[in-house]
Order: sequence, then C-alpha cells, then structure tokens
Amino acid sequence: MAMALPSLYEIAGSHLRVYEEFFSEATNGQHGLLKAEEAAAFLRRSNLDNATLGQVWNVADISRRGLLDKQGFFIALKLIALVQQGQQPVQENLAVDVDPPMFFGSGFTPVPFADNETEWCIQPDDRKKYEDIFYSLMPVNGKLSGEQVKPVLFNSGLSKNLLRKIWDLSDIDKDGHLDKHEMTLALHLVYRALENDPVPDVLPLSMIPPAKREQYKPLSTAAISRSHFSSTSLDCPPRSRASSVTSLERYSSLEHTAPKHPFVSRSLSGTPVPVMLPCSRTAWPVDVGAWQLEFRNLDTNDDGLISGAEAKPYFLQTGVAQNLLAHIWNLCDTDGVGMLNLEQFALAMHLIEQKKKHNLEPPMLLTPDLIPPSCRPPQRGVSMVDVDTSTDTPPPVGLDLANSPFRQEMDQISKEINNMQIEKRELEAEIVQAEADMKVKQAEIRNLEVEYNTLEATINQMERQKLEAQKRLDELDVQKETLEDMVSKLKVKLEQEEADMLTLDTDVERNSEFIRVRQEELNSKRAQLQQLRNEEKVLEQQLEQQMSEIRQASQQEKGLEFKIEMMQNTVDQLKTQHVTLNEQLAHCNGDVKLTDLNRLTDKLTLPPIESITLVDDSKVQHSNQSNEDEQKLTFIDNPFLRTTVSRAGDPFAQIEVQSQIPFTCEDPFATVDPFADASSFDVSNKDVFTSATAGDFVSDPFSTSSSTNAPFDPFKPLDGTKETFNTQASSNLNFDDPWATVPSDSINNGQLKKRPPPRPALPKNRPITPKFEDTSMVSDYFCPNTGGVESHIYHLAECLVQRGHQIVIVTHHYEGRRGIRYLSNGLKIYYLPFVILFNQCVIPSLLSTLPAARYILQHEKIEILHSHSSLSTLAQEFMFHANLIGVRTVFTDHSLFGFADMASVAGNKMLECSLVHCNRVICVSHTGAAIVFVFSKENLVLRSSFPSERVYVIPNALDTHHFTPDPSQRCPSKINIVIACRLTYRKGIDLLARVIPRICNEHADVDFIIAGDGPMRILLEEVRESGYLQERVKMVGNIPHNKIRQILVLGNIFLNTSLTEAFCMTILEAASCGLHVVATRVGGVPEVLPKDLITLADVSVDDIVLVLGKVINRCRAGLQLEPWKVHRRIVGMYSWTNVAKRTERVYMDAVQDERHSYANIFAKHLSKGFLFGILMCIFVFLDLLYLIFLRICDSTKK
Repeated sequence: MAMALPSLYEIAGSHLRVYEEFFSEATNGQHGLLKAEEAAAFLRRSNLDNATLGQVWNVADISRRGLLDKQGFFIALKLIALVQQGQQPVQENLAVDVDPPMFFGSGFTPVPFADNETEWCIQPDDRKKYEDIFYSLMPVNGKLSGEQVKPVLFNSGLSKNLLRKIWDLSDIDKDGHLDKHEMTLALHLVYRALENDPVPDVLPLSMIPPAKREQYKPLSTAAISRSHFSSTSLDCPPRSRASSVTSLERYSSLEHTAPKHPFVSRSLSGTPVPVMLPCSRTAWPVDVGAWQLEFRNLDTNDDGLISGAEAKPYFLQTGVAQNLLAHIWNLCDTDGVGMLNLEQFALAMHLIEQKKKHNLEPPMLLTPDLIPPSCRPPQRGVSMVDVDTSTDTPPPVGLDLANSPFRQEMDQISKEINNMQIEKRELEAEIVQAEADMKVKQAEIRNLEVEYNTLEATINQMERQKLEAQKRLDELDVQKETLEDMVSKLKVKLEQEEADMLTLDTDVERNSEFIRVRQEELNSKRAQLQQLRNEEKVLEQQLEQQMSEIRQASQQEKGLEFKIEMMQNTVDQLKTQHVTLNEQLAHCNGDVKLTDLNRLTDKLTLPPIESITLVDDSKVQHSNQSNEDEQKLTFIDNPFLRTTVSRAGDPFAQIEVQSQIPFTCEDPFATVDPFADASSFDVSNKDVFTSATAGDFVSDPFSTSSSTNAPFDPFKPLDGTKETFNTQASSNLNFDDPWATVPSDSINNGQLKKRPPPRPALPKNRPITPKFEDTSMVSDYFCPNTGGVESHIYHLAECLVQRGHQIVIVTHHYEGRRGIRYLSNGLKIYYLPFVILFNQCVIPSLLSTLPAARYILQHEKIEILHSHSSLSTLAQEFMFHANLIGVRTVFTDHSLFGFADMASVAGNKMLECSLVHCNRVICVSHTGAAIVFVFSKENLVLRSSFPSERVYVIPNALDTHHFTPDPSQRCPSKINIVIACRLTYRKGIDLLARVIPRICNEHADVDFIIAGDGPMRILLEEVRESGYLQERVKMVGNIPHNKIRQILVLGNIFLNTSLTEAFCMTILEAASCGLHVVATRVGGVPEVLPKDLITLADVSVDDIVLVLGKVINRCRAGLQLEPWKVHRRIVGMYSWTNVAKRTERVYMDAVQDERHSYANIFAKHLSKGFLFGILMCIFVFLDLLYLIFLRICDSTKK
C-alpha cells in the first residue's frame, strides 16, 4: 500500500514562504508545471551530485510524467534540504522539520535570522565551556540567582550598564534567575563584548536558545535591522572574490526589481501626481571623492564592494553608537546584499559625519536626494516638459509672442527643441539601460571567469586525482598479480593437500580394515584365553586331588618306614642276644648236662620270624608300654591292613596346597581389614582443620617464650632472638562484615561486651597520659568502596572501639549514602556531601570544608584527628583545619611515591606542607621508615622532610575469618589468575594489559578474573576485544569487600603488577584464601609474605610473563601448597589487636605534644619555600579569619 504524501504545509513547515519564493523563481512567476530540463537546471544549483539528484527526482516525480507540479517541486526541495543536512532523501523523512535548502546563484536567499532558523549560533565547544562555569557556581534547582552570577560578570571588567543590558537580554523568561541556556547566552554576550563586538539591543533569533524561542516575543523591524547589522553584517567572515561577484550579480538583478520610493510632484495643471523626481549627480549632497581613498583601503579584494567585516572596524573608530551604525548600514545597503559600493560607503560616512559634527540623527528612510545616483532607477515616460514647466521661468516683460512675426518659426523651433529633448531623454534612458545591461554582463562575465577558474582548478584537481587513481590502479594491478600468484600457489597447495587427503583416506580405510581384522583376532584370542583359563581351573582341581593323594601316600610311607626301622631294631637286638647266648654257650661248653641244655634252650630260644611279623597288637602295645613316653608312637591298627593312612599325626594336614596361578583364590582382605582399628579414619573423630578454634592459634608466634602446644611458626627465628612484633592471633577477634546491611549478631557476643584488659603500667619517668575520649579518622576512601586503605581504617577503628575508644569516621558521600550512618560494630560515620573530582577524591577547596570540620571536631569532642592516605584531599584539609583549631593530628601513609615525575614532586610538596603541624606520622610499609633511625631518611622522611624521631612503623594486618580457602570452587581443568585492585596507572595496569595476551597465547588452560574499576579499565577492555579474549578474561567490575572472597577462592594464582606499593592488603587476603601470589618487586611487597608463598618479578613485561609461566607450570603439576596450610600460617602472622595497641601508643605520644602557636605555624610554612610558603600562609590567614567569623556567628546565635 502506497504511503500518503504530506501536504505542502507539512512539507515546508515553517519555511513555506521560502519554498514559495523558490517555486516562483523556478517558474518565472508563472506557477505552472516545471519541465524536466528547467527543474534539473534549477536543482543543479544545490551542488549535489547527479546520483543524488536522480534519487531526488525519482521520489519527487510521483506521476512519472517527466514534469514537476508544485507539490513535486516542494518534495524535491525538501529532499535536497535533507541531503544538505546529513539525512536520507526518502519519502518517510518529508515531514521532518529541517532548514530550507541552499541554492547557489539564486536570486532569493533566506535571511540568516529568519523565523525558520533552528540552529543556535553558539558553538558546541563554547557551550561546553559555559556549562562548566554554570555548574561550578552550584545552581539551585537548575538556576543561578543574581548574587551567584554577579562575581562572574564583574570579573569581566565591563561597565555596569553593559552588564545590566546583558542580564536583561539573557533573562528571557524574566524570572530573576538564569538557567543553563540563559547563563550560556549571557557568557557568550560577555565574551563578544570583550572582543569589541556590539551588544544588540534586541536578541536576534539565532542567539535565542531553541528551547526559549517560543517564549521570546517577536522582534520589530527596526530591532531586526539593528540586530542584523550587529550580528550578521559586521560579523560575517571576509568574502572571497567569488562571493563578491555573486553579490554584484545579485545587486544588479535587484536593481531592476527594487521598490521605487514615491515622491509627490505637481504638473502644470496643479494636480499632484506621484512621480520620482530625477536627481542628477550634481544635486547629490555627498562628496564621493572625499571617501574614495578610504574605500580603496577597505576594499582588500578590489572588487568595488566592501563587506560588513571589512567596514566594521573603520565604523567603530568614528565613536558613533553601535545601534546608530547598524541603522546607517541598513539605510545605505539599499539592496540588502550585505555589501556597500563606493557611493553607498560615501553616503554612510556622510550620515556619520552629520551625527558627529552637527548631532543630526540619520533619517528613518532615505530621502530621494540622499539615494546614491547608481541606485536610482531610470526615469522612463516622464516628460522633460513637465519637469521644465514645473521650474519654468516667466517670459520677459513686454515680449508679446502672440503678435510676434516669428511666432510660427518660434513654434517650429519649440517643437524641434521638444523633439530633441524627447530624443535626448530616450537616448539617456537607453544609455542608462545600456549601462545597466553592461553591468549585468560584466557581472555575468565575472561569474563566468570565476566558474572558469573553478572549472580549471577542478580539472587540475581531477587530473591530479586521475594520476593518483592511475598510481592506485597500478598498485592494485601489482596486488592483483601478487594475489593471483598466491591464488595459483594456493591452488597447487590445495591440490597437493587434496591428494594427501585422499592418501590419508585410503590409509584410514586400510587401517580400519586392519583394525577390524585385529579386533576379530583379539576376540578369538580372548575366547581361547577363556577356554585355557577354564582348562586351567580343571587341571588345578585335578592337581589338588593328586596332591592330596600324594600327601596320603607320603604319610603311609613314613609310617611303613618307621615300622621297618622298629623291626630292624628288634632284629638287631635279637642278634645281639643270640651272640651273647652263643658266647655263654661256648663258655659253658661241656660243663652242662643235656637236660640243662634243653631247659636252657626252652627259655632262651627266640620265636620264629613269622611269629614276630605276625605279632599280636595287644602284646606289642604291652611290651612297648615303657617306650611310649620316649617314642610317642602307638600302633593302634595294622598299617598294612588299611588302604588309607591316618593323618592324625601329619603336621601339614591343615595346610592347603595353593595354585601357582595368581588371583585365583579369594580376596585375602575380604574378612580382615588391616585398617579397622586406625582411629585417624574414624568418622567420629573430628577433623583437625574443621575443629580448630581460635584458641588453637592464640599463642603469640612472635613471642620469645616457647611452648610445646604452640603451632608451628614459619617466621620464628632460629637463633632465639627477640621478634620485632609482639602480635596476637587475629582469630581472637570476631570481626563483623563492614559492608553488611543487616546488623551482625556478633555485636551481642559476650566477647565484645567484655571490658578490655588493663593497659600496662607506664614507666616511672614518663608522665601519666590523659585518657582521650574520642578519635576521628578522615579519608576519602571508605566503604562501600573497596581497597587496602578502606579495610585498614575499618578494622583499626573496630579494634580501638573494643579497647574503649569512641571512633568517628569522616568521608565523602557515596551513591545512596549521605549524612550520618552507624555500622553494626558501633562505628559512627559522617558521609559529607562534597563533590568528587577524580579517583574518589573530592575537589580541593580548603575553605569549604572548614565548617564541616569545625562542627564535627567540636560536636564529637575530638581529641585526636587521624588522617589516612597522602592522596586523600579530605584527609589533608581536615588535618589542616584541626591544627588551627588545636586538635592533635596523626597521619598514616599507605603508599610509596617517587621523586622524578612532576606529579610526584607536586604531591610530595603538598604532603610536606600538610605535615607541617602534624604531631605524629605512621608508615604502614615495612620499608617506609624501618631504617629511619639509622639513616634518618627514607621514603616518607625524604618526601615530606618530617622529623624521623616522630615517624612510627606499624605493619598492616588481616582478619582471616573473612578470607578462608574453598578449593572446591576451583575449576579442575582451568588455572584461574585473579587480579583485584584499582585500575589505575599506579597499579601497573599498562603492564597487565601487555601480560594478559602473552599468557593467553602461551597457556591455553589459563583464564583471568579481574575485579575492580578505574580510569584504565577501558585499556583492558580494548585488549580483551582486540585479542578476542572475552571468554578468557572476565571483568567483574567493582566488588564489595564482603564479596571479594567469592572472587579469590575461584583462582589458583593472584597477580599484582603495582608500580609502587607500601603493603598491599589484597596480597594478604589472597594468600589467606590459599592462592599463590605473583607480585612485582616494589616497595614493601617483598616483606609481606614468606618466600614460599610469593614469587617476585621485576617491573617488566618479560619478567612477569616468565615468572608467571613458571608458577603456572608448578600449579599444573600439582606442586602448590595445600590452601588450608597456607591459611593457618597467615593466621599467626598478622594481628589487628597488635596494630591497635601500637596505634594507641602513638595517640598517647601525640596527646602530650604542646599546641603550636600561630607564629610558629606561619614560620614553619615560610620555611617550606618562598612562593609556596607565602601561599600557604595566605591560606592559614584566611582559615583563621573564617574561624573567627564562624565563632562570631555562633555567639550571635546564642
């Protein structure tokens, strides 16, 4: 469905008159249809390219007839205006309100200050500068009162009348206040006036803010003329020759169409008729020759015309008021082209001289005698007779023409004279017309010359562009040939790769077949192996059975062998008896009788052998009863009468014969658990780590006394010397979360309600220290912001509260936190509404912070003001005020700075002046003042020239309860490197930006987690985007301190790339969570952790990458320390209780210092340098005056 076209009014909007003039000019006043040739010739004057004009024609020619009616022409004009103002020439944008189009060489040019002007003449850069001044004056409800604006306007040095005029012009809504746009306009007028530009009586529309134009009343014609002169005519930039020729052409064209000024004349009959009296050059009262030299000096381009910019300085030198000069300019610029020729310039100077010498005001309109002759129209149709008769003199007295004989001749002569006069007038008219035509032709010639020169320059430019294009084409040809060679090589390589791919496919198929065959063989072998195992089991059973039979036969054999041995013994015994009997028989040979011999034979003869072998068991048992105890053998049965052998006496009968093949028997540990009685694996026993309480680590790891129950201290000296710090385990303190939104239950803990232990007795030679009631800590850095300074202030304040102090913390406001807040641990915090300038620091103003500082110090009865961080503006200013009020001050420096760059030099100078009246200074770093007493100079002493005997060294501490390890949160397949710091230059973010891409390229299993925010975050984001590391580098932003542990436990390594660092609390927090720390070797970082918990690198990208790579390899190999062991070591190393005790001693020393006199204060400031000392003395003087003023105000109120 076609889109409905808007009406003519919707297309032209508020510029309908301009569009009508363009249409009238294009159609020569006929208001008909425009042919394609006429429309194209007119539209080409917009200087758009043919492609764009073709697109415009396609949209405008709705009916596709090759003609444009009024609506189509308006559409074409609107599309050209859209293109000229940077928008798309489409039908959807026809209703968009834009400025009218600009056509070059047009007879009609929109007035710059017409109602259709929508742009503001004040440039964006100037507006930005003026808006900054507006906001610096602290507007109320978006507006500034006269009292707020007065100092700024008076500083300009302009007169009060002129400033009053500027105020009246700027206060458009007349409410007695200036908003942002009105203040911008006022400052713009002031700067214009300072540049000797006239201040208009009435604002032109171009100066009125767009948002205020509906409220502004329409201007009168005179006001427009004056403002046009002051803001347009005299301020327009110098015109070139081309613009002068164009103005001359416009002047020539307007000469014929200029309106005629009527003047009343009388004919001979006495009837008044309106005619233009012809005035000759001799009748013009202006002396052109007197101003010809000045005109030539002003006409710098020698085109016969001068612009407003050229004439303005000369006009202002006359001393005439600028509004009168504007009116004179408008009177003399009869053609309204913004240019004056010689006659017009002479007329303007004539009017100026009349005002200066005779105090004659210039007329409202030019009288005919004042119109320059070159600007007067030619008089056609006016009879010279009428003119002559109007001034005809009467004939001489006494001459009678009627009766004269020469009457006919006189009439004839009169007719000839009349004819000659008519001919003369016609010739003069033709001459004037010819001169006008000649001027037009000359203007056209000049235009053609300019166009010719332009075309010639364009042709030359195109020739140069052609040469450049040819060079580019040659380069492209070379690139084309190179690319074609590369393509051919790539094709060859592709073919080779394809051939290799086919070969690999063939190999893959071959290998697949080989693998299949091998798989089948493997399955067959597995089946054979299973069959062999089954056969093996059968053979094992047969072997076991045969072994059993062998054991039985062996037992039988042993029994038989024993019996044979016994029988052999019996035979031997019988043989011995037989020999004995034979000997006795031989001895008694012949002496006995036969009867005795027979009797002896009956008694001594042994039974036969068979009777012995077949002996009765009972007899054998009875005969061998005496040998039972010795032999332990009893034959119950005949061993040869049974087929089995008794195993009652076999000592190996209970031993089973095991197979030689392993793993065939049952599990030897199935019934017996060798670790059943091990108590270390009993579930009922508590874990030594989970059951460890604060009391397990109560012992002082730095004390000289030893105890058998004390935990192992990695920093305990081997030689038994006394430790530097006498700390107590931080686990004794039950700290609450400083960022908790719900009050902590630990505030009701009985431990916090207990009274602190009594302080140790003071030395006898030391005076008794008065008890101070209240202490105030001041810094720009505090919660909800995260960082080492914030954590230090919070935990120190909490410990001091537990020791009986009342602590008040002062900082600037944060988002959502204003006024007075109370934390769950009893801390009182003032969030002051000061404006933040940079890096969480307020704008240095000094005097503006005095009322707040004085109120807090007096209302809270502060005796010690403790300022933190040398970069904190609020801390320095409060310390400055407290010294003048009489409150003792203590300053803690958390950072180390250099001496070479300008920023460090300026910061050190400011610190030196801030510490002039400071009572005591504390260095957090181990190296900040550790050797001050030996060398008398270290970092802070050198930077601030502060006396070394008043510098204390107190290390930082950590609440390990909030930073416990959780190895389960780590990714087993990834190594996470955690960075948590402010993203500023001092933290080495530029080094980090170059380290991350190199580590990611060298180690594919390493990711980065970056916590924090700052001005250099954009650098890290650019590195992440350029290296496509969005998945490997995670930017989590600013993390609250109570959630920083959730980030730390995700990592394996913590990286710190600081360029300067005093202590770095985040290193301790990461180590307490079990991370290995990699840090740069700067400041006090090397002394924070033992060498096995931290790896140091030089401040260079190569060394950081090298060291980090080694740590990553160790982490990948599992050589890192167990997180809980690291945590337990950190628990015994740092104690907030010890920090609080030592800080309390610093407070005691500061309270005993005498108050500085004002003369001493001024003398100390003057000793810090001549210029800087005088400046600080001025600030001290102003501060004292302000204090006196506040005291007077308080007494007045009372």
